[in-house]
Amino acid sequence: MSSEPDYVFRSIRADEWPAVKEIRLASLRDPVADIAFMDTYENASAQPDRFWQERAAGAAEGVLERQQIVAEEVGGRWVGSLVVLVEEAGAVG
Repeated sequence: MSSEPDYVFRSIRADEWPAVKEIRLASLRDPVADIAFMDTYENASAQPDRFWQERAAGAAEGVLERQQIVAEEVGGRWVGSLVVLVEEAGAVG
């Protein structure tokens, strides 16, 4: 049995916006995506590159308000993603 981890979990970098776009669009193709996401494949796929650049920059490593975390296979392929919103305790939102 290998002692190497199967996945690395880490925050995205702003320059990884093409991968952010790719994994989001793949997720929105799931038949039950409307339960998990407040978006559609048709809407997201119509967004310009600038949208994806800003989305990645707004949730990248070092941003305090939100972080997008990816599960990355050895070799670099992203296989999962989540976004964590950070709020002060007691904040109304």
